[in-house]
Amino acid sequence: MRITEIGEATIPISRYADPAIASCGLTTSIVAVVTDVLRAGRPVIDWGYAQLDASPKAD
Repeated sequence: MRITEIGEATIPISRYADPAIASCGLTTSIVAVVTDVLRAGRPVIDWGYAQLDASPKAD
C-alpha cells in the first residue's frame, strides 16, 4: 500500500446550529489520505480530524 495523495482543509465550526451565529474563531482540520489500493474500482481513502483550535485574535 502506498499513499498517493494527502488533502487537508481547515474549516470553521460552531456549537450553534444556526449559521448566522458566529463561530467565535473555532476551527478544526480534516485530513484525507488516499492510497493506491482499489476496492470496487475506487481508491481506499482514510479520513481524520484534528482537535478544536481557537484562532489567534487580531490586536
